[in-house]
Formats: sequence, C-alpha cells, structure tokens
Amino acid sequence: MQNEHRNSATFSNVNSSTFYYLTDEPDDIRNQNLKRDSKFNKIASEIRFGEPLTDSLKLSVTAEIDYYASNDEEATFDFDAITGSYDNFNALLSNEINSSVLKIHPSAGLNWNKKNLRARFNVGPEFVTFKNESDYLSVRTNLDKNYVFPRATANLYYSITKSKSVYANYNFRMELPLANQILPVTNLSNPLNTIVGNGDLNPTQQHNMYMNFNNYDWQSRSGFFFYSGMTLYKDQIVSSTVFDESFRAQTTYENVDKGFNSYLGASWSKTFKKEKRSLRLSVGIDGGYNLNQGLTNAELYEAKGWRMEPRMSLNWSIEELITIAPSYSYVFNSTDFTNYVIDNANNFVHRFKMEFTSYWPKKVVFGNDFGYTYNSNIADGFQKDFYLWNTSLGYNFYKDRLLVKVKVYDVLNQNVGVRRTITPTAITDAENLVLQQYVMFSLTYKLDKFGGKKDNEGGMFFID
Repeated sequence: MQNEHRNSATFSNVNSSTFYYLTDEPDDIRNQNLKRDSKFNKIASEIRFGEPLTDSLKLSVTAEIDYYASNDEEATFDFDAITGSYDNFNALLSNEINSSVLKIHPSAGLNWNKKNLRARFNVGPEFVTFKNESDYLSVRTNLDKNYVFPRATANLYYSITKSKSVYANYNFRMELPLANQILPVTNLSNPLNTIVGNGDLNPTQQHNMYMNFNNYDWQSRSGFFFYSGMTLYKDQIVSSTVFDESFRAQTTYENVDKGFNSYLGASWSKTFKKEKRSLRLSVGIDGGYNLNQGLTNAELYEAKGWRMEPRMSLNWSIEELITIAPSYSYVFNSTDFTNYVIDNANNFVHRFKMEFTSYWPKKVVFGNDFGYTYNSNIADGFQKDFYLWNTSLGYNFYKDRLLVKVKVYDVLNQNVGVRRTITPTAITDAENLVLQQYVMFSLTYKLDKFGGKKDNEGGMFFID
C-alpha cells in the first residue's frame, strides 16, 4: 500500500495595469492579494496472486485500487483605498475546485521466466469514477463521470550474454483531463487571456512503447547502448484560443485527433587503462521526431519537429593526482508548421565544457569546470553566448573523512537566462534573472561503506 499527502499554501500580491486602445473597454487596473491553498491525497494498493502452470510459466491475477483527491482554493482581495488594506473580496477571481478519482483495475496475465528470458503480459478493464465539483460566483457545479477503460502491459527481457541484453516494453492506458479543464470556472487571472473549462472533453488514449539493447561491461567500463521509444496519442487535450478585436484571448480545451512523440539514441564508450593512468572515450547521439496539433481561432494547426544531438567526451586521469575531462555537444532542432503564424523554426546550440581536478598536493582538491554555450535561437540584441567558469578548493582531514571546501560559481559573472518562446500568435524573446556569481562553503563527512570494515569511533554527516 502506498500513501501520498501534499499540502501547499502560497500568498502573492498582484499589481498590474492593462490598457485597451482599440475598443471602448475600461482599463484593467489591479492591486490585489491572492491566496492559494492546495491539498492532495492518494492511496494505492495492490493484491497479486500467482499460480504456476509449468516450471517456467505462471498465471498471475492482480487487483489494483487507486484513490486520489484534490482540493484547490483561490481567494482574491482588492485593495481598499479608504481602509488602506486588502479587504474587498473579489468573487470573480476566487473559486474552489474539488476532484476525486477512484480506479479499480482487475487484471490477468502470464509470466514467463526462463534462464535467459523473462516476459510478462497483463490485460484487464479499469473501472473509473471521476467526480468534480466547483464553487464559483456562489454557483456550485457537479460533474461526475464513470468510465470503463481497457488497459494492457507487456514486458520482455532477454539476456544474450552476461553483458549483453535486450529489453522491450508496451503499455496502453487512458489519461483523464484535469478538473479545471472540464469545470465551468472562468479563470480571469490573466487580463489578456480568459480560460474556461470544457465539460465535453474525452480522456486521452496513450500507447507507450520502449526498447533498448545493452552491451556494456561494467568491469572495463566499455560498451554500447541503444534505446528507442514512442508515445501515440488519440484525443489529446490541447488549448483552443480565439482572439477578439482587442486581441484578448478566450481559451478553452479541446480534443485533437492525433499526436505522437518519438525518440532514439545510441552511445559507445571505451576505457583504456595502464597502471595508474586511464583514458575513457565516449561518443553518442540522441534524436527525436514529434507531431503535435493545436487550435487557434478555431483553425487546426500542425507542428512536425525533429531533434538531433551528437556528443563526445574524454576523461583522462592519473589515479590520486589529476583528472581532465573535456566534452562537446551540438543540438539541432527544426519544426515545420502547417496553418500557423510561421512555416518553419530551427535553431542550434553549441556546448563545450572542460573539467579539471587536481589532487596534488596530498589532501588538497582543486577543481575547475569551464564551459561555453552558444544558442542561435535568440534574437539580435540579446546575448547569444556566454562563458561559465566554476572553481573550488578543498582540503581533506580527519583520516580523509572530512572535506572542507569553498566553491565560487560563475567566476566571470556571465551566466545569462535568455530564451525564445514561439506561440500561435507571437515569438517572444525574454531575458530572465538567473543566479549569478556567488560563493558556497561546505563541510562533508564521508561515511563508511555499508558492509565494509568499520572503525571503532562514531561519526557525523553534515553539509552547510
């Protein structure tokens, strides 16, 4: 049985001004206090019974019961110039949403367990009770739905040799919409975008597939790894936005017919070792292709994108003396749009990093990592590249169990937080505040390995 409980409370002050020039609408001036309270509780249990059919085949019968409930409350108070306090309750910007889900999933399957082959297949219905309630503008709305979904899972693991294996997995499941996506609560928190739920949403169908091939020797730290996966969607839930003459958005949620995300990658590494010297070479490549649909002004658009990231790294070291580890990666993204504000968007990112650690003189640890990043997906006028240098100096004492260290982050004070966001109506370049140059002091105590030889004296572990 598993239990999960989360509670959170946030308080914020909103001070904004929105002016309308193209229409006669009054300006939206806000000076408010906003309080949000969220609660989430989940209980999950599983009962499983197995009956051997042969020495390697077993019948499995399982019952899974999941229950989770959430409560979200928002209370907004406007500033009262007469009293000088925030005591005017704003009902338009306040609401309460309750949601609960009960899932009962009985299933039957077969487990195959041989010396080099393990396989499992499970299938069964999932009975779902989905209850939602909202309280908005003194109107209480209840929206309850009951579903019966199919659910299936299959796993395969085949060990070819001690270091070589193949693994594959498939599962089919249904994902429910969120409570705020189906309830008729009008979200006016953004003056330029009004959001309301859609009670006619269908759950999303998901087919998830994954496989890998592993040929890696942990003793020599050398080998090859390949992986690939895909998720297919039907009735995927997306935002649907319509703009009025003031270019103010009215957003709800709709189901779209199709969508999928796919990914694959491979890596190879080889370690060469002679006495205390070792050299490790690693190369790899990751990629992916996806298709997503969306709606803007009731028009369906489509985005087809692919991504590729080759990378390589070296790690050269002399035991207890020095480690040098350079690495480089190149990321390329390209997306083609249909019925969209742009036809294509692509960008690339270069990342180079050099890590250097010295263990000389004895008991002294001197570390540096120096990196360079260039991002083409930034408009002119913003900094597209930056250098990042972190350095640290540490000293081991108390039989090398205690390490005191001082670390300086961003020595050159160049770290930047610039990113581009592409939406159906705009391309936005924004520079955000990020944590830049600072110093951190730490004291670390090294614990004995579990199961290893222990000294008589006790110990403590603490980090500042």
